[in-house]
Amino acid sequence: MLRFLAFVSAVMVGAAVFAVGDRHPTLSAATPAMAEPFWRCPPGYTFETSGSAVHCKKPAWTQTKAVMPCMNPTPDLKTDLVNLTDMCSGGIGIAVTAEPLCPPLDVADGFTKRHVAGRDFCGKFHPAEIIPPNLPISF
Repeated sequence: MLRFLAFVSAVMVGAAVFAVGDRHPTLSAATPAMAEPFWRCPPGYTFETSGSAVHCKKPAWTQTKAVMPCMNPTPDLKTDLVNLTDMCSGGIGIAVTAEPLCPPLDVADGFTKRHVAGRDFCGKFHPAEIIPPNLPISF
């Protein structure tokens, strides 16, 4: 009987030591911690991820402007008169044609004439832009 009481005492002491030693620190939502900053993209850019990397991307696009209007002696615009090229036409007695061009200031700014089905236009290509997220998000 003495052995049985010693065994029960030893089991109870062991259980008590195990219960005290098994405690894990608990965290609550109110525990202060260093907050990691979060960032977003400026307007016109989309947020993209690649693995653990992030970036903001603005797709490539083409800015368009109208060609110069037709004037005398060729006041009438003929769409796609020469294959895809628009031409100004007119004249008295003899047909005269001239290709409408981009305004000189637009040409100096990088615009070029684009021959397309339908009305031609002056266009300037803008390549895709990739930048890091740079607008902080505050909660």
